[in-house]
Amino acid sequence: MSYTNKKLQLEQIDEQLFKLKRVDIRVPQSGWINAIRLAIGMSARQLAKRLKISQQALDALEKREVEESITLAKLREVGEKLDLKLVYSFVPKESLEQLVKTQSREIAKSIVLKTNKQMTIEDQKVNDKKIMKSIEKRAKEIESKMPKYLWD
Repeated sequence: MSYTNKKLQLEQIDEQLFKLKRVDIRVPQSGWINAIRLAIGMSARQLAKRLKISQQALDALEKREVEESITLAKLREVGEKLDLKLVYSFVPKESLEQLVKTQSREIAKSIVLKTNKQMTIEDQKVNDKKIMKSIEKRAKEIESKMPKYLWD
């Protein structure tokens, strides 16, 4: 995939995720299934019947959700029986673009400092200002190419 395509894909996903960034939803302590079921006044027996499972199986399902061991497929199925849509996403703390910039800078810093260490051993030490400039230049190169080793 060319850099232009990678960049476009990154921007498009970032744009979608940005909309979710403002959303601050906390999972209820009892889990969504239990909380929604109780909020709409549905008993465990009634939901179990809709899901064609026993009430004990529903109790186990609600427990698995709280323990975070429920599958997405099962959450989607429960949602459908409650006429709800499952929404699944990751929301970056910053942006994906910033994530790439930060990683590029870390790799650049590692490369430049290794090189500088070798040069210091050879008595060719470079001043801190030049090192910082080299790190920034290398980081921009890495960011612009988004090479496969970016996340190694």
